[in-house]
Amino acid sequence: MGRFVGAVDAFNKNDWNPYKQYLDHNVVAYNLGVIDYTQGRDNVVNYFSGISDPKDPLSLQFEPTNDITWFPSVYPLGVRGSTLWTHKASGHKGVSMR
Repeated sequence: MGRFVGAVDAFNKNDWNPYKQYLDHNVVAYNLGVIDYTQGRDNVVNYFSGISDPKDPLSLQFEPTNDITWFPSVYPLGVRGSTLWTHKASGHKGVSMR
């Protein structure tokens, strides 16, 4: 859980180098506003840093909610939940995502 909190904090500060350290090398992020995805730690960090506004650290944020479910399985252990997503450039502010 501490790693998750650290990743959220780094993401919300748009502090991409520390954020990268929390990601698996094979991470997949579903893109915003288009049906597509980005795969791989470096690519995901580049994607998020590319859509954030360095002049506005609140331009790209997410706030996890208490709606979290753990999925114990053989491999890997998964976590699912919902979040309130903000990406000001696309007009999303506090949008619920699952």
